[in-house]
Amino acid sequence: MAGTKIMELGYWDFRGYGEACRYMLEYCECDYDDKQYPRRSRVDYSAWRDICETLDLDFPNLPYLIDGTKRLTESVAILKYLGRKYGLTPGSEDDKIRADMVEGVVLEIRDRFYGLFFEPEGQYSKYVHDFITDMRGLHAKLKKIIKFMGKNKWLVNNEVLNGIASNNALKTGTIRSSDY
Repeated sequence: MAGTKIMELGYWDFRGYGEACRYMLEYCECDYDDKQYPRRSRVDYSAWRDICETLDLDFPNLPYLIDGTKRLTESVAILKYLGRKYGLTPGSEDDKIRADMVEGVVLEIRDRFYGLFFEPEGQYSKYVHDFITDMRGLHAKLKKIIKFMGKNKWLVNNEVLNGIASNNALKTGTIRSSDY
């Protein structure tokens, strides 16, 4: 699956939204440069700010992917691009519909977890309280995802697909209905 050109993935020096992109690049055995920008504190973006306007990105943001002349930002756009490039997209219309639906649900869950790490100082304890209060709703969504999977190995069917790349965002890239 590996391409011949070296791609560049840029993100902070921690997992975050860039991790699913790293998983996809590794899964596809891509030769890529993992450009990590240091973030010294919650408010220090200087390493990224110093370079972001020099990369010729339409919407400068992290993560970004540079693949030859293609320059993408936004984690979901990068995952979809890699999925199309490496043949990891749903084939049938039914599978595309399933992938589109589950993508939104999984990303919503992911964003709730990520809020624990990116909430501004001073608001963190309120966010944690709200998150804990919402755990029943989260548990119900996870149960619906397991039911949605049915006997499939992956969320959409029995093949690894880009629509399932959001699994990686939850660090559940190997989730199977038999695990529960």
